[in-house]
Amino acid sequence: MKFVHHYFILFLCSIAPADLLSQPPRLIITFVIDQLSCSNFMKLSPYFTGGFKRLLENGVVFRNATWPHSLPSTGPGHTGLVTGTIPSVHGIIGNDWPDQNGNKVMCDGDTPENAAVFSPDGFYDFGKSTRNTMADTVGDQAMIASTAERPFAVYSISGKSRSGTAMAGKLGKAIWFDDNSGQYTSSKAFFDELPTWLTSYNDQIKKKITAYTWQPYFITSHKAYSCTNPNSNKYARAEEILNVPMELNEENPKEFYHLIERTPLYHDLILGCATECLDHCLKQDPVPTIILWIGLSGTDKIGHLFGNSSKEYCDILYHLDAQLDRFMREVGTRINPVDTLFLLTSDHGSMPIVELLTEKKFNLAKRINTVDLTNTLNKTVEEKIGIQNLITLVDTPNIYFDQKIWNSLDQKKQSTALKLLKKTIRKTPGIKQVWTYKELEKAYFHLWDKGQLYKNQLFPGRSGQLIFQVYPYVYASKYTTGAGHKTPYEYDIHVPLIFYQPNIISDKRVDKPVLVPQVAPTITSILQIPRPSAALFGELPGISH
Repeated sequence: MKFVHHYFILFLCSIAPADLLSQPPRLIITFVIDQLSCSNFMKLSPYFTGGFKRLLENGVVFRNATWPHSLPSTGPGHTGLVTGTIPSVHGIIGNDWPDQNGNKVMCDGDTPENAAVFSPDGFYDFGKSTRNTMADTVGDQAMIASTAERPFAVYSISGKSRSGTAMAGKLGKAIWFDDNSGQYTSSKAFFDELPTWLTSYNDQIKKKITAYTWQPYFITSHKAYSCTNPNSNKYARAEEILNVPMELNEENPKEFYHLIERTPLYHDLILGCATECLDHCLKQDPVPTIILWIGLSGTDKIGHLFGNSSKEYCDILYHLDAQLDRFMREVGTRINPVDTLFLLTSDHGSMPIVELLTEKKFNLAKRINTVDLTNTLNKTVEEKIGIQNLITLVDTPNIYFDQKIWNSLDQKKQSTALKLLKKTIRKTPGIKQVWTYKELEKAYFHLWDKGQLYKNQLFPGRSGQLIFQVYPYVYASKYTTGAGHKTPYEYDIHVPLIFYQPNIISDKRVDKPVLVPQVAPTITSILQIPRPSAALFGELPGISH
């Protein structure tokens, strides 16, 4: 608890606990839409006619749900959602980080000996699991509680491995899209061998998906596109993809699958896999209580490449609105709708493309090139105190040192280097604050200070030696185009959050501020099982009969 500020602890005391349902749902499905801020979701809501509309109009809608950490991204978000805690506890501070030798550690990385990933011909030479997650999840508690009289099944179906593994936890089953093969895969951490229902689904994909053209959901002149910025493609990180025919080239199939990940077809494949998974679970005897996490990753691909005001980003959401409607109706043909609880949220939001803001004369917007910043810091340290190549990586908000060089310095020289680096960083336009790891660890912040969100992100051996805070609308990245989401500000941490179970959890708007990690203890209360052991926060208000 030491990393959690007193205003977060207030949630433990002030939020009324959820009423436990006399009959827990037989099925809980959570849609996690990667890179969807609440503001973008609501901006497009007048044009939703399908699943999004159903959830917004009929569900319990939390209008002020935020993430309590400073680096909103896929790994920390999906992990926080299912553990009910913050990165300083669950350990996933980002999608990756360098180890003590400077080697990249993927948040879902493991060795092939422990967790080899299935390939079409056997196994890849790398592993994927939740080895790096230092806390248990909703799914873990369900599987621990599972008995012959009341069995549970926990599955996570996602476009990305890091979201799929995170939501599955240690004891659930994770499945994700393999863009090397265009099929769905998993690892030995979750299955001894791929289940037959999944290999059958992969066979369907292989036969059907050989070409695709992304057609806009509405006609070009439709007012649904009036909120897009036609200049988005000027600053995009990829070529235009709408209305462009894509064909599978057997000599280089990976290129086709990479393109598919940026289209509505990607979400169709994810939801199709989820449907097959559900059918498999319903054939078991007895039928278990099913927890199904669905990671819809295409929005993140498009958001980074084209920005959240692009026609591509808006259109993939319009398609997803219809896709979720079809999927929810399919679920309703298999399980009585009153026995199904749907949730919708996001792992993080997104910042507008910097250059589009500067075109509007919005002078707060700025892009910091982290490669240039690394070079500047190393040059300064070398010129002033004779240390070469001390900084190995600037990965917002962390600055990492070469540990061999750092450990070779005496205490006086380390202190001198830290003071020089902090002074240089503060002079960088767009940077608001910088701390050493120890300074941030010991800091106490006043109510609602964003510094607390940086403290909530600290984890020993994974965070940088220096941690910096940017001003609002400053994007610090190695990329010179496109957009991102690495700040503790409204556009990055405020996301949609909706619960919907017809006639049971429905028809309510909640304006009280809540935290997205409260989802985990809320679900476990609904299921009447123990909450995740490291969960920090109380249950969400308004979730009752």
